[in-house]
Amino acid sequence: MRHILLALVFLLTAAVSAPAAEKTFSQFAVDLPDGWTSDERPGFQSGHPDEYMLLLGKRGEEAVEAHITIFILPNKDKMDARTFASRMREMQDAPTDLQQEGAMWTFRSRAMAMETLTRVSADDARILIIMEQDPAGLGTAKVVESLRGLTPASKALLGR
Repeated sequence: MRHILLALVFLLTAAVSAPAAEKTFSQFAVDLPDGWTSDERPGFQSGHPDEYMLLLGKRGEEAVEAHITIFILPNKDKMDARTFASRMREMQDAPTDLQQEGAMWTFRSRAMAMETLTRVSADDARILIIMEQDPAGLGTAKVVESLRGLTPASKALLGR
């Protein structure tokens, strides 16, 4: 009986887990779960090649179930990651305290009516911002953990 229960738990876990496939973009590679979409937008704001946005997400029938937005922006003011994250945090609704996690400075807030985890990294030339929203609990953190930089600059900003 115990073996049957263990087999049933294993089968249910396997059925719930969505397989992930590597998806490659110009700056990053990521393990994207089945059913997720992606949209890469280099030069998204002004057409300048130093601006980059990558949108990853899962949409349900009625609403967004999980969303990750990744920006690389020029660091015009040469701010360090903590300073930039602190200034960004001040513009958010109900932000938590800043925390350092490896190369990233993080905080939680409410953005677009959803809890958002924001991660910020920077060097003298670029700022990396990763914003995760996961109201359905689909594992955006695991997707972000799978991010791999494909250029020396994107690898350095990820701290990996």
